[in-house]
Amino acid sequence: METIATLAIGLFLLLAGMEVDLSTVWKQGKTGFKVGLASIAVPFFIVLTAALIIFKYA
Repeated sequence: METIATLAIGLFLLLAGMEVDLSTVWKQGKTGFKVGLASIAVPFFIVLTAALIIFKYA
């Protein structure tokens, strides 16, 4: 059952990728990169700050 689920997810991602309009992706590339970077960096630094505070007072 797990194999069928993995195959279904792979086919779904393939289908979604084939429907992407690449000209739109290239037009919004800088904005998308900034959003993607911020969605990784902001939570990282929040958790890093919290961890440093917790370990300093623990």
